Amino acid sequence: MVNQGRVGATIDAGCLNIGDLFSDFYRIPAYQREYIWIDAKKEDQDNQVIQFLNDIHEPISNADYDGNKAEQYFIGSIVVCPTESKVYQVIDGQQRLVTILLLLCSIRNNFNNYASCQSNSGVLEVINRLIKNSHVDALGHAINENRITLQYQDSENVLSRIINNQNISEINGTKAINNIKSALQTIDGFLNESIESSDHLKRFFGYLNSKVMLVRISTESVSSALQLFETMNHRGVSLNSFDLIKNRLFMSLPGEEYEEISNKWKHLSDYLNDMKERPLRFMRYFVFSKYSIGGHKLTENSVFDWFDEQSKDNDQLKIDIKSPLSFVNLLTHSAQNYKQFHADGQDYRGKPNARIKNMKILGGSAARQHLIVLLAASRMKEIEKFNRVAEELEKCMFIFLLTKKTSQTIESTYQQWAKTIQSLNGEESFDNLLSDMKKTRYENVGVFKQIFSELSMGDIQRYRLKYVLAKLSQHIDRIAYDPSDESICKYMDDYQIEHIFPQDPEIDAQNEFGRIEVDNISQRLGNLTLLESSINTSLSNGPYSKKREIYSESKLLLTKCIYQKATVGKNTKIDIAVNKLKQFENWNERNVIKRQEMFYEFAQEIWLD
Repeated sequence: MVNQGRVGATIDAGCLNIGDLFSDFYRIPAYQREYIWIDAKKEDQDNQVIQFLNDIHEPISNADYDGNKAEQYFIGSIVVCPTESKVYQVIDGQQRLVTILLLLCSIRNNFNNYASCQSNSGVLEVINRLIKNSHVDALGHAINENRITLQYQDSENVLSRIINNQNISEINGTKAINNIKSALQTIDGFLNESIESSDHLKRFFGYLNSKVMLVRISTESVSSALQLFETMNHRGVSLNSFDLIKNRLFMSLPGEEYEEISNKWKHLSDYLNDMKERPLRFMRYFVFSKYSIGGHKLTENSVFDWFDEQSKDNDQLKIDIKSPLSFVNLLTHSAQNYKQFHADGQDYRGKPNARIKNMKILGGSAARQHLIVLLAASRMKEIEKFNRVAEELEKCMFIFLLTKKTSQTIESTYQQWAKTIQSLNGEESFDNLLSDMKKTRYENVGVFKQIFSELSMGDIQRYRLKYVLAKLSQHIDRIAYDPSDESICKYMDDYQIEHIFPQDPEIDAQNEFGRIEVDNISQRLGNLTLLESSINTSLSNGPYSKKREIYSESKLLLTKCIYQKATVGKNTKIDIAVNKLKQFENWNERNVIKRQEMFYEFAQEIWLD
């Protein structure tokens, strides 16, 4: 018996068993994601197909099974929308429906193995009608059709071949195909292990057909179905807010555009997945970079709620999702920029950018908040302005990290700058942006000086300490050689951190260094320098008097001139750079501190000016 109820003006709900459910036809539209209830690539997983089969089999596994008295098994709900051809378009429920159909096909195939049992013919006839049957379209034409049709391209008709009991071993390629094949293989294996006889199989099918229940909710339009789906709590693989945003876009689309935007959205999802980026984090940063969100507090969990609000008439936030295709194109373009900035060290034109590479080194694999500002700045048509923003951003990023600003404070600052960039309308406003960024840096100058002047290895991550030494070395080299060379990559790749006073000093080195009053003096920034990996470091634990000649062989002026000046004429650029450096005849605690004071003078020129 089917229990149906009218819910509202456009929604019908009915509790159906599998026999009633599969008396109708269903179409999985092109914009749906692929079948994922089982993942062919994962051997160790929470297998929902096996769970589903065990739940059905459990009530009939007892010897005293009475089918009529068996309890019903409820498997959740599906959301559908009827079409003019009386075929239901599935909005939510693909995973359940496809799994049930695969189970019916496997049961059919198993019944064929019991060909000698004449009583099976009637059961087989019922099963075959559940798998495929004829229906009459709006023109009165009889159409022989599969109960479920997959319309997304990744399926490549694999389900139809299974329904028609055709060979599928040679069909490979897409995730959907492999998952469906894997699910069928799992079902076949389960039935082979669990079903002992033709009678046992009939009881299993009888329970599936009559006692497995599902609520089918039908709406008059796809838009209504999507709206309903967003509010439902259902069993299975739940869509996250990123998927729900896609569904919200479909509400504004004419049906003929579903496939195009679905393909674009899948491309976007795959793109984010390939760069191992959380889609909702990207969406947050995208929103911050492109829109003024007013007083909203936007978290990853609230991204869809914010987006949902924009689907209503709201002039304050000014996001037009009534042009979904344009919006998805903008999202895709921003995702490309996102990868260029974070993974590739490129500007929005796809060309290498030293400042962006430096920020990638400074931030490591985790830091991404600065991408909010870069995404906002990607709207700048003049690359010179973009580069100026990137230059200021690198300086701010280092100061924020060194002075241990909270993540919330940093993000709030970046959001404000992104908002300013969105409203830029002339040279004066651009200059005001740069002034505001510089002002923010100087607000932290007191704390910055205190921390930098006592900075030691262990205070920050090793790669960030190497970034500091690379920037200091680069600063002197730029004065001497090429002021346009802003990249620190070669300093990070070709050099190693050298402790002038060794971490594990020999007796001669200890005696020569003298009395130690500052804790951990060997780890202080002033005691560190970059040295070519190729230079002989066999004296690494030896005294300064033996190591200082090695430093003179370095190509880096900051290291080369620790002991004595490099002389190249008079008033040359190299001479000017060398004159900024202090030389040390001996190495002791006082000179470590003096060298670190020199470093702070350079730090002011690098990160504050």
